[in-house]
Amino acid sequence: MVSELVDFDLFNMMPEPASHAKSYADFLPWAVEAYADWAEDVRSGGYPEDKHGFHMEEKELGKFLDAIEKA
Repeated sequence: MVSELVDFDLFNMMPEPASHAKSYADFLPWAVEAYADWAEDVRSGGYPEDKHGFHMEEKELGKFLDAIEKA
């Protein structure tokens, strides 16, 4: 017997499970919790922190903005 199991089957991400599928985890509750935690961090100011960003020297930013204006 040959069977195919893809991520959508494996993680129960389909509205109706396929007849050949067996789910091993529920992705949606996990994803909802992760997005809710992220949203709360953003609302409370916990994310992003300075360490999560990229920094550019003012001089370099000026050069970049000048190049955009000339394009």
